[in-house]
Amino acid sequence: MINKILIIEPNVDGHYGVYLREIVNFLLQKDVHIFLALDNGFEASLFLKNLIDRDIRSNRISIVQLPLLYRPKKYSFLNNLWSQVRYWYACRKAYKKASIANKIELVFLPYLDRLIYAFSILGSPFKNTPSSGIVMRPTFHHYEMDIKSSNMAGYSNLFLKPFLFRRALKLKSLKSIFTIDLSFLRFSQDRLPTEWTKIQYFPDPADQTHLSNKELARHHFCIDLDKVVILLYGSIDMRKGVIGALEWTLQARSNGIKAQLLILGRQSEEVRQYFKNSLTAKNLFDDNALFVVDRYIESDEENLAFSAADLVWLKYRHFDQMSGVMVKAGMLDLPMALPDHGVMGWYKEQFLKSSDYADFSLPRLKINPKLNPFSEHTWKNSLLKLNSLIE
Repeated sequence: MINKILIIEPNVDGHYGVYLREIVNFLLQKDVHIFLALDNGFEASLFLKNLIDRDIRSNRISIVQLPLLYRPKKYSFLNNLWSQVRYWYACRKAYKKASIANKIELVFLPYLDRLIYAFSILGSPFKNTPSSGIVMRPTFHHYEMDIKSSNMAGYSNLFLKPFLFRRALKLKSLKSIFTIDLSFLRFSQDRLPTEWTKIQYFPDPADQTHLSNKELARHHFCIDLDKVVILLYGSIDMRKGVIGALEWTLQARSNGIKAQLLILGRQSEEVRQYFKNSLTAKNLFDDNALFVVDRYIESDEENLAFSAADLVWLKYRHFDQMSGVMVKAGMLDLPMALPDHGVMGWYKEQFLKSSDYADFSLPRLKINPKLNPFSEHTWKNSLLKLNSLIE
């Protein structure tokens, strides 16, 4: 049984913080001492205050300070690689601090994507200490899996990334890599080299809840029961298909559908500026057909939002990865508007072929209950996968 684990996660905002909180709470139940390497930002302070006051007093968690991280303003493969190299050195410093008076038995990275290619180039920053983590964003398998991409597949995605990923898998100290992407798991299962067996499935989890009373949920948001409510939820930026959701709502209303767009979640500055300048948004606001909440949404209000919805908007732009909002909608058996590209498009092809369609100007796709891939996407089920690391 492993007793001392170093967990490294600089970002505790949004879903990163949710993953970290659930993983830490799970490990505390296993009587494990946790060394937690965090960035010293405002969000990290709130995270610690809300999570672990009692555990620090009982010496169950020790805090390790992460150095200030480099975050490139513009994405490119080279910028990302340089960022990973710098993160590699930050992780090495955190490991050395935690190891001064303790023997760390395992290093876990809830978001291993920040480091995986640097692993390949520089080896492990944790010497021979076993390590593991979760990857959420690989897309280099899309070509071989016939998954449509919203962006052209470049040289780095077709050749460099799979080459570097496989080199990282060959590291003996890297015990396993968990993926939240079922398509990536199936891709790895088709690979012949034995190192691909390190890939394990960690179903992208969501809180297991049931829909609340629709009338009460609509009352909370001041929405009439006869409205057709489209929900756009999560961290709201332009890639979430904000423009498409607004335009479809406006078009639906012009066709006699009493459509109401509900946008809930903390917005990027770009989205805030768009709402200020958008004539479509102004028209919907004036018609009382647009309800916006620009802040982090707690779990109780999240449940009310999904309970009020007739359709969950997931037609994202330039985004090819897994979506926690899709998982939540699937678990609650809510109709979804999905893109044709990326992992969500793959789920659409795999699991929605015999789904119901409604008399909408946009199809409402529902999960075929015989093929539902989301039934195992609970925190309890996903966290049990980590037992293989500590027992």
